[in-house]
Amino acid sequence: MSTTVLTATSSVKMLLNITSTTKDDMITAMIPKVIDDINYYTNNWFLQSTRYIYTNDINFSTGSSIAAGLMTLETTGWTFTEDFRAGDTIYISGTKFNDGYYTCATVGSSSIVTNEIMITEASTSGKLPLINRVDFPRDLELIASQMVGYKVNQEYQGKASESIGDYSISYITLGTANYPPNILNSLNKYKLIRMF
Repeated sequence: MSTTVLTATSSVKMLLNITSTTKDDMITAMIPKVIDDINYYTNNWFLQSTRYIYTNDINFSTGSSIAAGLMTLETTGWTFTEDFRAGDTIYISGTKFNDGYYTCATVGSSSIVTNEIMITEASTSGKLPLINRVDFPRDLELIASQMVGYKVNQEYQGKASESIGDYSISYITLGTANYPPNILNSLNKYKLIRMF
């Protein structure tokens, strides 16, 4: 499995002190969903506004390995090495098929190989892609890990609240996912105002 951009299965397990491997596939599957929930709740994709490329001269194609995508730049006006480095997380938007987070495996002056698979898409697709470097705050990995742990162990999906004797707990609805208020409150400092 390829690593994810905010956290990896091994990091989630370490931060939550999980030693068993029985839920590894579920943890891996939940990480992208949690990242989507974080983006939706905070209205923040954690993009660096000073490190980006905005051009229609980019082709997306599958790399030689099934586990990697290859992004090729077809213009002399931009070079990837000025703004991106191996290991960087990037967010691509404005494409027909490839919007999302990717991790740069290697970066050359005219190409980026990612750890994630991309769908073949020619620059003539009529889109104007934007590629930003992403800067996730360090403490967001712990918050995301707590959210993954909650989703993996969630027994009360769909309930707004529950009371047992003098104990009660309330959940906040976030799209189709419910998280306890203490987890969501830790995301509040990353919220951006929505402008309509």
